[in-house]
Amino acid sequence: MKILIRQGVKSTIYTYIGVFIGFLVSILFLPRMLEKEQLGLVNYMATLPILFAEVIGLGFTTLFSRIFYLFKNKEKKNNGIFFLWLMWFCTGLIVFLIVFFFFRNYFIDERHNPLLHQFIYWAIPLTIAYNIYLVLERYLRYIHFNASYSIFLKEIGVRVGLILCAILFFFKVINFVQFIAFYCIFQMVPAIFLLFKLGKEKELSFKPQLDFLNKELIKKILRITGVSISIGFFVNLAATISNIILEHKVNLSAVATFTIATTLSNIISIPMRVSHSTSEPILRDSFTKGHLDLAFRIYQKSCFIQTIIGIYFYLCLSLNVDNVLWLLPHNYMDVKIPILLISLGTLFDMMTGVNDALIGTSPKYHYSILSPFVLSGFTIFLNILLIPRWGVNGAAAATM
Repeated sequence: MKILIRQGVKSTIYTYIGVFIGFLVSILFLPRMLEKEQLGLVNYMATLPILFAEVIGLGFTTLFSRIFYLFKNKEKKNNGIFFLWLMWFCTGLIVFLIVFFFFRNYFIDERHNPLLHQFIYWAIPLTIAYNIYLVLERYLRYIHFNASYSIFLKEIGVRVGLILCAILFFFKVINFVQFIAFYCIFQMVPAIFLLFKLGKEKELSFKPQLDFLNKELIKKILRITGVSISIGFFVNLAATISNIILEHKVNLSAVATFTIATTLSNIISIPMRVSHSTSEPILRDSFTKGHLDLAFRIYQKSCFIQTIIGIYFYLCLSLNVDNVLWLLPHNYMDVKIPILLISLGTLFDMMTGVNDALIGTSPKYHYSILSPFVLSGFTIFLNILLIPRWGVNGAAAATM
């Protein structure tokens, strides 16, 4: 419990510093420095790695959290789990490239958005780096119970880099093409730093230990992989489908408006993200050792604390939304209703505590497979129904 508190405090501090920097970038700098369509492109590029993460990872991120305790052995270099990941990654990369090149026309329309067509191939290295980050970040949490370092890289390091990019672009040191290139490179920095950190500490070992993989373990891996690919893909699809449909049915400017609304609304969910990140390895350890009372206490406290904080943040945001709009350029005034709708949905999610982490780490994890199917199906249906009628407001209503 002390580890959970210590990591929670550090992660919260880093996250809020990152939120402040992100606020400067997303609300004050980029809307004034970039045209609305250009900002929409930047936000859309950030969507694609999330969507493709499970395709290239083949569910290994979730698989890692389910089976790592079986491989965990410092003296034996964790029984070759990183060799297993390397094989998974290479296979997933081939699948991802096939899917990307065969279906890329669905994600871009050259006549509708020629700007997106110019930069779409940056999605490949972005997705690769994002998947590496997800696996190594989870390894750091599970082997050292350290969530704060990854959060520091993602929430602060990347955003400081984006400020530097924005300043260089504002003073015309770089053009927009170079801005996108630097933006993508900074998005890949967390994965690179994690690789160096774990490599320096000799935590990475790609030596195969095939004798450790018995029939029972292989069956378990394949069973979990099937479930995790399904869950992960549909969860990510539900999280990104609004931007994809907005780009197709409206334009990149609508993506820019929707992303600003999402960014502001997500301020409410920061405590929930920190709680999930820090509590997941503790919950997994609790279920593994049969300490169900500890898991229950963590969940109970998370519901209470997140509800109080969520209500407070929602009131602060909704009562001051006009003041926030004053900070934005005039062509973003249509963001008010999306902010109120998305933040209300975020509040309800906050009130459920660390439910995803609890179910995902429990022995009954397979029951969670139905929820992503229902959620993504319902979200896609609402987006297709509401976006052509109400645009960004429809996407916000579908998201909440």
